[in-house]
Amino acid sequence: MSRTSARRGPHDSGASRADGSLLNEVESPQQEAAESSPPARVARGALFEKSRDLLWALERLLPLEEVKTVVEVGCGRGALALRLADRLQGSGEVLAFDVDRQAVRLASKQAAAAGLTNVEFREGDAYALPLDGDSADVVLCSSLLCTLDRARDAVVEMQRVVREGGFQAAAEPVATQLAHDPDDARFTRLSERLNGAFHRGWQARGKNPRIGLELPGMFLGAGLEDVAADAICQVHLLCDPRRGFREIVDQLTTEAAPLPEATAAMVVKGGMSKAELKEHHRRAEKRLEDFYTDPGGVPRSGYLRMTAPLIVVAGRKPGGG
Repeated sequence: MSRTSARRGPHDSGASRADGSLLNEVESPQQEAAESSPPARVARGALFEKSRDLLWALERLLPLEEVKTVVEVGCGRGALALRLADRLQGSGEVLAFDVDRQAVRLASKQAAAAGLTNVEFREGDAYALPLDGDSADVVLCSSLLCTLDRARDAVVEMQRVVREGGFQAAAEPVATQLAHDPDDARFTRLSERLNGAFHRGWQARGKNPRIGLELPGMFLGAGLEDVAADAICQVHLLCDPRRGFREIVDQLTTEAAPLPEATAAMVVKGGMSKAELKEHHRRAEKRLEDFYTDPGGVPRSGYLRMTAPLIVVAGRKPGGG
């Protein structure tokens, strides 16, 4: 893959991948711990995991067996890039970019720890990728466009890097997450308030938390052909017998953690009071405490959390014979 000199710069209006991570935390709190783990061949324990499910969706949409070069834009801590590298070992390489230097360093360390030599993490801007045009078989992003002020410009820039006959793909949210606890109607209501306030706060920043609905039109408008779509969504039911102890602990611990200050401020701006946020936090902490006190009560709990569904869209760049 031919590379030009690095051209870096922050996304406009502070729309960095760091902000995208805040989106994922609220949309699917239990994913944050899971997404920091090494790739598929090292960590396979969780019943649901976003990066693994994304890989499965990409396998349904793309001819990965023919792919030699994959570029991921806005890779965050590298969960998907690591899984792709594991999948392409011996046949292809992955180059992943993010504007967050700390995330790039962490992802690089995880790749080294997993022994993956076919993936590289670098700093890079979604609007000005440091790559020559027509240089990658696949260029993709996940939960990135929903964080950008100029999502269409990023789509065009990613398409520039795709070779003729290659593929562009994106996975973006189409709705908010949902939660229901049959034993705690107040928590259910507060969760509904939290998710709605988050989306309103995100929109107030000029971002589109449901941009996934627009992806097919964006891709067709950009000239891509053979546009197809899939979707992923995880349903975390506490009493599901397929779930392991560690997975449940990770979910409940993350849900009980205080929201980052920037996220909390955004939720308040979206219409949820600080008192409601504190009450939601207290009730989430109590659920975690109750689990440790009586783990045998799990089979009797109908507490359910459904992550924000992501639509995964892929299209082929014309040409290439």
